[in-house]
Amino acid sequence: MAIVSTPINIEMRLTTLTEMEDALKQIEILKKNNPNQDIKFEIRVAPGTLEKEIQELKKDVNFLMFQSTLFKEFKRAERTSSV
Repeated sequence: MAIVSTPINIEMRLTTLTEMEDALKQIEILKKNNPNQDIKFEIRVAPGTLEKEIQELKKDVNFLMFQSTLFKEFKRAERTSSV
């Protein structure tokens, strides 16, 4: 008997750097605690907000690696769900 996993979609709208840091921590915890669960994340920020902070985060190697891992997870989930 196969276990069917329902994908979880999480959307976040952020306005402060603290909210973004908290969101990234929550995403990391969710992925760690649910390794076999398909979880899709969408983080949105209002236009003009957090642009400087996002540019700084993009320079952070750990953030880039984390972002890359999430992207790979998204692609894997898309491939599995389209079959």
